[in-house]
Amino acid sequence: MTTLEIFITAVALSIDASVCSVIYGKKQSCSESRFRHALTMAFTFGFFQFLMPMIGFKCGESIIGLIDEYDHWLAFILLACVSFNMIKEAIEGESQEARHINFFILLSL
Repeated sequence: MTTLEIFITAVALSIDASVCSVIYGKKQSCSESRFRHALTMAFTFGFFQFLMPMIGFKCGESIIGLIDEYDHWLAFILLACVSFNMIKEAIEGESQEARHINFFILLSL
């Protein structure tokens, strides 16, 4: 991959973290704690954006021989399940209250 391709891939993969940060930043009612929450979210997202590809690479490297023949179907099924769940949640239209950001919420994001 060229440097440009790596950069474009990195930007595309970080968009989800940016969207989560904007949404939770918008929900914060207390402007005094926004800076602290911004730093916490930035560190957490940055750390996991670094760590998860490393873990995924090592795990994928160890099981590639087991799923090599049907890996494309596995990826399709996982992405289809996530897509159907997102569509179902969008149709239901439930609004959620703003919650205090704690470790478990950041971990799930």
